[in-house]
This record gives sequence, structure tokens and C-alpha cells, in this order.
Amino acid sequence: MSATDRVESNRRLAPILLLLSIGLCTFLTFLPVLRLGFLNWDDDRNIVHNEAFRGLGWSNLKWMFSTFQTGPYQPLSWLTLAIDYLIWGLKPFGYHLTNLLLHTISACLLFAVVARLAKLRTSKDLTNDSQPYILGAVVAILWSLHPLRTEPVAWATERRELLCGMLTLLTLLHELRAGRRSMTILLGCAAMLAKATAVALPVMLVALDIYRDQRYQRDLSPRLLLAALRRQAPLIIAAAAICALAVYGQRSAGTGASLTTLGIGARIVLFFNAIAFYVTKSLWPVGLTAFYPIPIICDTETRINVYPLVPAALAAAVASIVLAFVAIRRRDRIPWLLPLMVVYFAAVAPVSGLVQVGGQYAADRYAYQPTWIVTLAVVLGLAQLLPRSMPTSRIAFAAAPFAVVLALLSMRQINHWRDNISLWRRELAVFPDVALGHFNLAVACASERSDPVLVAETESHFRRAVELIPSYTEAWVGLAELLAATNRRESAVEYYATALQTRPSYLPAICGLAELLWSLDRKPEALDAMRMLVQYDPNNENARLQLAKALANAGQPHEATTVLESAIVAIPTAPVLRRNLIWLLSTHPDPAVRNGKRAMVLVQSGPTSGDWPDVVVAAAAYAETGDFPRAANLLDDVASKLDSQQAAAIKKSADQFRRGEPIRAQPLYP
Repeated sequence: MSATDRVESNRRLAPILLLLSIGLCTFLTFLPVLRLGFLNWDDDRNIVHNEAFRGLGWSNLKWMFSTFQTGPYQPLSWLTLAIDYLIWGLKPFGYHLTNLLLHTISACLLFAVVARLAKLRTSKDLTNDSQPYILGAVVAILWSLHPLRTEPVAWATERRELLCGMLTLLTLLHELRAGRRSMTILLGCAAMLAKATAVALPVMLVALDIYRDQRYQRDLSPRLLLAALRRQAPLIIAAAAICALAVYGQRSAGTGASLTTLGIGARIVLFFNAIAFYVTKSLWPVGLTAFYPIPIICDTETRINVYPLVPAALAAAVASIVLAFVAIRRRDRIPWLLPLMVVYFAAVAPVSGLVQVGGQYAADRYAYQPTWIVTLAVVLGLAQLLPRSMPTSRIAFAAAPFAVVLALLSMRQINHWRDNISLWRRELAVFPDVALGHFNLAVACASERSDPVLVAETESHFRRAVELIPSYTEAWVGLAELLAATNRRESAVEYYATALQTRPSYLPAICGLAELLWSLDRKPEALDAMRMLVQYDPNNENARLQLAKALANAGQPHEATTVLESAIVAIPTAPVLRRNLIWLLSTHPDPAVRNGKRAMVLVQSGPTSGDWPDVVVAAAAYAETGDFPRAANLLDDVASKLDSQQAAAIKKSADQFRRGEPIRAQPLYP
């Protein structure tokens, strides 16, 4: 092989080696996430206690493409979680492994995208030049190892951010490689179906079309924009539809703020504050945490207060205007600045507060896509300052120590995500007076029943949460549950009542209060609470069953019968309601309550689960109408299919029927 051939071979090998190095460094840096578990911050609702996503059957797929669980519309993200479940069950390792692999792939894709971009605006043939690849490697490694990446990689629920980011980069790379237009549209729509923040993708593609047009540097005319808009029209239409779905989903989940709650002026402040936040945290990644609370005022009501954010927002607005002026005037020398500014604003807009979701003014996970642009802009800006004669490899050497520092910071940040207590202790270390942090830490401490120190700490955090936000219903309920569990039941009743003053229809408070009042033998009040539970949640079969059983036990069996009769009409697909009504009509000691004929009608006409309890209550109904042989035969048949302990009790009832004795049972509750 000649010297020329060896040089050519090395140049072809260099991008592959850089790609592998980026992937390996990213994977190893975030490898500790594989030891993490699920958290009490949406992981419980989305994964641990959510059965709807567990599988790829028609009902699962229908749910994935129609649900707005916790707000976002993310069917493709649910699909990947379903695949994880089929492979790993509920083992956190598998979910974190997928997150880690998605982030590693995104780092490699960013390298390829930046390298392609670096080849666009140059008069030289860079086909065999290493400069674009070095630039791409520096941007990719600084971005992928940054501690801002920790949250989406370490938090299982944030699969959506990682999948969306990977698909967005894949779309950009396909467009840069001049692939088939239909595939670009398909990939772009897939990114939006992973998470709605990809609605910024059409803006990225429009900016890319303009940037690579040869007329861009000399003639920034509306014709360039119109041509790009026409070309990206399919994705723009798709983005508009996804935007509408996203807003609807957040409103239906109760996580979106209305204009009356958060006005236009406040939203603009939040937008420019976010513009500043993701730049400053990229350059100085300190104080990173899970939740950055919007300041609130708690007096007669809880109100959002954006005034503390105004200075940062104002500084960002002024800086944006100045940079935009420079970018337009000097686009001949800095052609990349204006497109990057436009793309950055577009990437930040969906997560900035213009459409406010939740109580945070920013989030580390929201930085995933905007900081592609920030990192690229910083690296290009530094490269612009270097003398033309200086080789680009100097930038790589200069970036190496920064990459090491970022990797170490990310590893330290991962420790804050190792469990619920670590996560919320970190939150309170950064924001000592955030009520959400105190509440979630209290819940985490309460779950550690084997550690008396943590359990003792629980009450103080619940109390601090309600001091900070007096209308914090969940915290009042948590405090009431804690007091009830520690034998301070009368005080617990007061706190349940306080919780219901803040939110009268909060079902866990009503349910907890009903159970507590019953345990205190305050049955009339407990029954009132149970009636309220049914009133607020009429389709809840457990609420209706709880009320009926309590009424029967409290000496009001006729009302119990009425409750169950109305329940099986309202919820005809609930066998447990029908079963309990049949049992009450067949076995109650009071002959004025029993009604064998009605019980038999229910046995013969209504749907049942087919389980052995249904057979037992059917046998009781046959016995009540005098058909003891059939009742005994039913029980003999079902006893043969059960274990010895269950079978013994059923055979005892069968022998009773053979003696011609029906069952008489006093209603029990609970």
C-alpha cells in the first residue's frame, strides 16, 4: 500500500473511530443508571401501577394511541415501554438500559449531523478533510456527557424525550443526506408521536433549507422562506395537528395552565427566562435538580408570581435582539448564527411556558434538544475566534478536559437519582422551600418503615408542605394518614376535613375519612362520607360496594339493597356488585330483607365472572328458594377444583344444604 493509500485509508477510518469513541464514552459515563430503580415521580403512575401499556395486544395499542396519561401524547414512547415490559417485566434495569442505548445512539447521530452541517458552507472540498468530523465529535461529546443529560437518561418516565431526540436527529441526518422525501416526513411524524416537543422539527428543516441555499448569504429575501415553507408543508401540517393534540391532552389531564391563570405577559417572561436558563446551565451546570419551581404567592389563594424571573428574562430578550441584529448584518461572515438562533427559539418554545405545563419554569429534561444548538453555537463561536491557520484539532484537545469534567459531574448527578429519598433531598438542598419536594420526600420516608429515623422525619416534611401551600390537598391527606397510622386518629379526622375544604371532591380524602370514622365507631358520619364518595365517583364499583356493606352492617339492609340494585344498573359489567346483592338477598337473617326469587333472577340473567365465589352465591340463592339438592351439587363440584383449605369450608356448606338448612350470615364490614 502506497503512502497516499494509507493516508486515504486513515481518513476514511477516522470518522468510524470517532463515532465509536463517542458512543463508548457516552455509554460508560451513564452506565451507573443501570443500578437505579423506579421513582415516586411519575414512574409509579406511568409504569409500576399502570397495566394499560403492558403488552402489544389490540387493547394495549388502542390505549397507547388514545391516552393522555399524565398529559403528553406519546404513543411511540408507550410502544417502547411495552416492549421493555414484554422483555423485562417490571425490572427497572431493562427500562434504564433502553434509555441509555437511546442516548448513546443520539450522541452518535449528533456527531453525524454536525459533521454534515460543517460541510455545507465552504468553498473547499472537505470530503477527505477531518475538520468536519472533529467539529462533530467535539459537539457530540460535550453535549452527550453534560450533566443536563442525567435527568432524561436516569428517569425511566422520560423515555419520550430520548426517543423523540433520537428520531429528530435521524430526520435531520436523512434530510442532510438528501434521502427520499417521504422518509423524511415519516421520520418527522414518528418524532412527534414520541413526544410533541418535536413540533420544532419543521422549523429546523426550514432553517436548514434556507441555510444551504446558495443565495442565503447575499440575499435574505422572503422567497427563500416561502420556498422552504412549501417544501416542509406536510410536516408543518403534522406539527399543527400534534400541537392541538398536545394542548388538548395537557388540559384534559389538568396539567396545563389557562390564560386566566397565567396571562400572556407572564408567558413571555417564562419564555425568555427559559431562553436564558438553557444557555446558562449549559455553560455553568451547577444547582441541577429535578424541579425548578415557579415562585408562588400563598395568601387567600395560591397565585403564580413570575416577577423574580423578570431580570433573567429581560437580559435574555436584550441579548436576543442584539444577537439577531449581528446575525443579520454579518451573515456573510457568521452565516450559522441566524439559523441557529431561529432553531434554538423554536426548540425552546414548546417547553418554555408559552404553553405552560406543571409548576416548573424549566427542567433539565427539556434541555435535551435545545442544547444541541447551544453546544454547536459555542463550539462554532470559539472556532470563529481562532486564527485561520490554527488546525481544528486544537479545538478537540482544548475540549478534552471539559469533557472529562462534564463526565464526572454527570456521574455525581446520577447519584441524586438513585432513589426517591436521594432525589428529593437534592431538590430541597437546591430549593429548601419547595412544597413538592417536602411532600415527595415525606412520601419516600414514610415508605421506609424499617427505618424509624426516616419515619419520624415524615411528619415534619408533610407539615412543611402545608405551611408553604395551605391548599396542598395531597399533603393534608398524607399527614392525616400518618396520624391515623400512629394512633392519633381524632387529629387525623381534622386533617382529612381540612383536605376536603381545599378540594371537596378529592376521593382519597373522602375514602380515608370514611374508613377512619368507621374505625372510631362514628358510623353515621362514616356513611355520609361513603355516600359522598359515590356521589363524586358514581362509576366506582368499590365505592358503591363499600357503602352497601357498611349500610348492611349498620342495620340498614334495605338501603344497602337499594344501593346495590342501582349499582348493577349503573355498572352492569361488575360481577362483584351482582354477587354481593345475591348474597345479601339469599343469606340475610331478616326475612323481610331476603328475596330468593329476585336472587334467582340475578343468578340466571346477569353476567358473572365464572369464578368460584359466583358459584357459592348461586348455591346460596338455590338454597333460599328451597332447591337444596342443586345447591349442594354446585358446591360439591366447585370444591373438587379448589385446594384443601378452601374446599373444606365449601363442603361444610354443602353438608348444611343436604340437611335442608339455608345459609344465614350477618353482614360484615369491612
